[in-house]
Amino acid sequence: MLRFGSSYGSFAHWYLSNGDGYAVSVNNGIFGGTVSGLS
Repeated sequence: MLRFGSSYGSFAHWYLSNGDGYAVSVNNGIFGGTVSGLS
């Protein structure tokens, strides 16, 4: 189970750019970080 959420208040449309924070929920674990390396 892999789910993505965003701070834009919608799970249907989310956008990422360099420097944005993110949180990924995998099973019972939450992983977070900062987006980088996007072209």
